[in-house]
Amino acid sequence: MEGLLDYETSTDGDVVWHVVTASDESAFGPLWPGLWEGPWPEEESGLSPWHRFAINNQDGESLAVWRAFAWAMTSAPLRIALPRYDRDQVARCLGAAPGEVALVRWEYSLDYEEQSFAAANKGFQPARSSITIRPEPDAWERGHRDFAGLFEVPDLSTLHTIDIGVSFDVASELSLFGVAASSFSVVQEKLSGLERPSLREVLGEDDTFAHLTIVRDRFIGHHSYLALASRHDQSVEIANLVRVFSERWETYRRVVGSIATHQDFADAMERLLSEPDR
Repeated sequence: MEGLLDYETSTDGDVVWHVVTASDESAFGPLWPGLWEGPWPEEESGLSPWHRFAINNQDGESLAVWRAFAWAMTSAPLRIALPRYDRDQVARCLGAAPGEVALVRWEYSLDYEEQSFAAANKGFQPARSSITIRPEPDAWERGHRDFAGLFEVPDLSTLHTIDIGVSFDVASELSLFGVAASSFSVVQEKLSGLERPSLREVLGEDDTFAHLTIVRDRFIGHHSYLALASRHDQSVEIANLVRVFSERWETYRRVVGSIATHQDFADAMERLLSEPDR
């Protein structure tokens, strides 16, 4: 994937955006041949590329780099994920009961069918959550279908698991808040009012917001986005992280042909995806 972290900077009011865009022609195919070959290790082994890194034979290593980059950019005392539409599937992946999930009325959206970020950026939209068809949805699902869910994200591994939960559709959307000063309950409150919030209102002065809209099934003209936002320009921080992850990516591309086992692959991914020192 050429231009893995090539980004453009823009402003929307007093929110500064740094956005990486990938077209359907360039996005996310796997590099390691082992991702096409079987058998794969069982989940319990800790070596399954899917269960450990949310990498499979369609969405490969470069998508995991986007996820790791978003994780690194939202470095803060508290990280909170807001998956669009797949609240209950994410809860199941994390081993949480739906009734244990913190609910909110608003979720963020970037429309993958639009041809530019400006057009794609829809802001906060009324939440909606998928419900089961078979078996019939229960009373809780029916009563809470118009709420999204917030999930605390203690580590990158949890973010990988959340991404698995949103990956079973044509496209997925996942927001990640790096919260410097507010508490979980404050973020929940900001996203629970009856009036549509602006991103500016939700973000604290030192908070960072990341949004991943990922096209899972490839169609001509559709776009995936890695979008970062804050209330001040983060060009220096982003440029430093781009350099680190780009160097790691080129190193990985040089050695990928020599990876022989799933243990080798897991070791290579840990080196590629680990959060750099800040």
